[in-house]
Amino acid sequence: MIGYDGSNRADLEPWGTIADLPNAKALDGNPAHSGRCDVGDFETRQMVGEWVCAPGKFEYTYAGDEFCTLLSGRVRLTNESGVTREFTAGDSFFAMRGEVLIWEVVEEVHKVFFEYNADNAQAATPVTT
Repeated sequence: MIGYDGSNRADLEPWGTIADLPNAKALDGNPAHSGRCDVGDFETRQMVGEWVCAPGKFEYTYAGDEFCTLLSGRVRLTNESGVTREFTAGDSFFAMRGEVLIWEVVEEVHKVFFEYNADNAQAATPVTT
């Protein structure tokens, strides 16, 4: 069993900036992000782990289906239809493969994620520093 309460951030690895992702486009700033995969990795069909991102705004196209829960922070997500939702600590959301969301990280966000990519596309692979 793996538990997530937000206290285990010491072993998150720097994943560069949002612009380093091939499926993301920085819109305001170029926020740094870090993370850790506890199950799987960017070359497997499924991943489970934690992710932290500094404030900024970016467009992100999902390489796989993702379910996540925010452990801390505040984010506004806007879909292609223009619907905006705000999420804070304790909130969860699901994004489908191919979905495009505008992320506005208002306060540094820390999330737990589960991603499943049936095709094992590596579009989400970060450039580590």
